[in-house]
Amino acid sequence: MLGHGATKFTHTAPDTAVVTATHDIAGDLSTIRRNGVAGTNGTVDKGTGNFGNYTLYIGRRGGASLPFNGKLNQLTVLGRTPTAGEITNTESYIATKSGVVL
Repeated sequence: MLGHGATKFTHTAPDTAVVTATHDIAGDLSTIRRNGVAGTNGTVDKGTGNFGNYTLYIGRRGGASLPFNGKLNQLTVLGRTPTAGEITNTESYIATKSGVVL
């Protein structure tokens, strides 16, 4: 689940999907997409500053709670806001590699 009141995608296993999330701290915006379909944007206050040079936890929140129970086949991290075209192209590429239909 993404933050305060954001959409939670729940599906019966096995479920293969391309999930895309973007975050803008200064703009108070978190977005999520599943197989190219937009979910609900998270627009609550995200504080100030930037993400900084901190540990990136994959599969757990802060390394201690909310474990991910699934299989992660591909992860792309970009140090800037991607364009809409970059998001679409990356989703299409990963979907093709993993057999997901967008």
